[in-house]
Amino acid sequence: MNKDDSADAPEIVIDRTTRELRYYFKLIAIKSIKAEVAEVERQAKAEKKAKRKAEREARKASNKPRIKRDPPAPPVRHCYRCKSEMPQLAVDDPPKLCFKCAEDERSRSSAIKSRQSVEYSEIEVFKGGAPGLGKRH
Repeated sequence: MNKDDSADAPEIVIDRTTRELRYYFKLIAIKSIKAEVAEVERQAKAEKKAKRKAEREARKASNKPRIKRDPPAPPVRHCYRCKSEMPQLAVDDPPKLCFKCAEDERSRSSAIKSRQSVEYSEIEVFKGGAPGLGKRH
């Protein structure tokens, strides 16, 4: 194109209405493009979902036997006196003796020192006594 050709061409006058129409047609075109892109994305998502469902169905159809394992046995401790098994309790300080040995231990220590307090109805104090033993009751 030469400068002479542009001088011969009629000048196009764009008025306000034409500008507005072009603007709205551009908006419509942009919205239609966005709708097309959204439709393509929806189709891709639906295809992906169908593929995953088909894979799940194929896994179910294979009927692969699943190995069922027994639940793990609870931890076991051994009594340090009689070596019998006792269940491990979920506590910070688990017992070290079984119930039977613990009862035996209590009965032996009760011969030395009573675990139960004795209530007195009346007290008689005697003079004398060995140092450290206190008064006889």
